[in-house]
Amino acid sequence: MSATDRCGLPLAGRRVLVTRAAHQVESFCKKLNQLGADTFSLPMTEIQPPSDWSDVDAALEQLEKFDWLVFSSVNAVNYFFNRATLRQKLQSLCARIAAIGPATAASVQQFGLQHAFSPSSYIAEDFIAEFANYEHNLSNKKILWARGNKGRMLIADDLRARGAEVDCITCYVNDLPLERDSLLRDLTSILLEAKLDAVLFASGEAAKNFAVLLNGMDDSSLNEREKAAVRSAIDECAIISIGPETSRSCRAHLNRVDREATIHTMDGMLQEVIDAVGHHPG
Repeated sequence: MSATDRCGLPLAGRRVLVTRAAHQVESFCKKLNQLGADTFSLPMTEIQPPSDWSDVDAALEQLEKFDWLVFSSVNAVNYFFNRATLRQKLQSLCARIAAIGPATAASVQQFGLQHAFSPSSYIAEDFIAEFANYEHNLSNKKILWARGNKGRMLIADDLRARGAEVDCITCYVNDLPLERDSLLRDLTSILLEAKLDAVLFASGEAAKNFAVLLNGMDDSSLNEREKAAVRSAIDECAIISIGPETSRSCRAHLNRVDREATIHTMDGMLQEVIDAVGHHPG
């Protein structure tokens, strides 16, 4: 899109760094580009299958015993049901499905399944309260929570306190990409040259890994002037988070968060970018 074509768009000329995993970033960057933004993609997390499937396979062998399956991310849905399909265990599923967030629910449907419950918002505390109201008696209910290797255990802890039997299995691994030196070079180059308006975080792990990389500057080839310029570049751009848990991580690891999406989805974050750094008429 030429500069002339972008004129009048809400994010015309704005420069935005997106830190989502590589397989998730393309469609979101396209939306930003359509609004006039220049985007930089630098994945701060890498999603991989677990090195050991034994816990997942054990759960699949007794899938019929569960009353509920709980999913809080698209990655969990995809890795779990792809594994269930590979092991020919999908026909054993008789549990109801709880999906946190519209993207997670949509991913469930892609496997030809329907979710029975989805909370009105996308944070753990709201899920727990609303799920307890939906399923009035959780005593002895058998629940399988398919999740990643990171994040709070609040859902499992609270459901157990209400009498449920909760099994947690790790069906994907979320970690800092392996090529850390290369990632740090790319990050510092963007921060030194791009004059960013905003950095976006869609997970707490991404914010933590971003901070880990920056802390690695002390062992890099950057001189003191360049290190100071990198820190200044971060200070001058808006740090925008997708929701409360990510905001907590931003504050813990980056000492601040400037904006948090009101609706805790990628589209909600898109609106927050427009509100934070967009051109506003009048």
